[in-house]
Amino acid sequence: MKFFTLSSVFFILLFTQAKGQDKSQKFDKVVPADFVLPASAAIDSNTNAVILADYGITTFKGNTKGWLSYVFKRKTRILVSSKKAFDLATVKVRLYKDGDDKEKMDGLSATTYNLENGAVVVTKMEKSDLFSEQIDKNYLEQKFTLPAVKENSIIEYTYTITSDFTFNIPEWEFQNRNYPCLWSEYEVVIPSLLNYVFTKTGVHSFFIDKGSEGHENYAVRRQHDIGLTSNEESLSVSAMTVKHRWVMKDVPAFSVENYLFTAENYLDKIGFQLAQTYDGESYHDVRNSWRKLNEELLHEQQFAAFMSDDQNGWWLDNPIESIIGNEAGQLAQAKSVYYYITNNFTCTNHHSKYIKTTLQDVYKTKKGNVGEINLLLTQMLRRKNIKASP
Repeated sequence: MKFFTLSSVFFILLFTQAKGQDKSQKFDKVVPADFVLPASAAIDSNTNAVILADYGITTFKGNTKGWLSYVFKRKTRILVSSKKAFDLATVKVRLYKDGDDKEKMDGLSATTYNLENGAVVVTKMEKSDLFSEQIDKNYLEQKFTLPAVKENSIIEYTYTITSDFTFNIPEWEFQNRNYPCLWSEYEVVIPSLLNYVFTKTGVHSFFIDKGSEGHENYAVRRQHDIGLTSNEESLSVSAMTVKHRWVMKDVPAFSVENYLFTAENYLDKIGFQLAQTYDGESYHDVRNSWRKLNEELLHEQQFAAFMSDDQNGWWLDNPIESIIGNEAGQLAQAKSVYYYITNNFTCTNHHSKYIKTTLQDVYKTKKGNVGEINLLLTQMLRRKNIKASP
């Protein structure tokens, strides 16, 4: 895995050459010929659906809080060739929230195309078919299902996410876990006010990998409270930008090998971690070291804050005594607690590290995500003064 900061890769971005012809995949009007799959090494006889094109772009704009917001736009077109792939017709978009501040999704458009008697029949999704579900304290899920989907349908959807959480810009997966993709493209235009670390995983090479430098003006507004009055100040912030465009084509579905647990660590994708901000006068580091990230996680209420309060797990003392029985040594006690959790708890999600409810709820219901179960084990061991860390 290679890491690059924007400040150190300007030269690389500007002079990287595209591999192959530099052209965009167009979302032209759907015609009967589009229902016939083109020849591609990524498609085989077991293919139940093909992602014809997947395009995303992240840009930035000024907001009313004196800073920047990111704007992420996505457009996807898929040919569903078998009912085994009807799950693709239901799309879930996860949005982040923190208190009253939350990401917003708009510009949603979803359409199904069917070929009937040689003519393309268009069915658009109604706005009433969009549903929202609160996942946990920090995440809201927007879900919609495209209508009139049957075998050999083409589905297409587009949406926009606007967010003030610049630390949370979307990663991009060029490769799908189950279906091949003929064209996957992601573009970012990042102002020099923000410095990100890029992370690249996967084994396939880019068809296009190009960077350029530019310039943007951002209209920023902010409130000044003076006594009982409030004044709004408008600013035009000028900044250099780095624009980068990545494309992969004919990407096969991800093949899960035996004993491979965390498939997402091997998919072709690009992620972004905010490392530094610049306010026009000085730079501010943001989680740019393992030490800083470690400190934040250990004080995170939904992760390991219980470790700093010896009274936090008092409710576990009596159950633990019942679990360990007459075992005297720490190793024997640790084994008793470990096997109790192993044999009595159900893991509901293997990819989350945070406490979504409370550890008391996890213990009471005997189920939780992998993070909750492991943190409960950690807390139970620590109640017996057995050294344990997340």
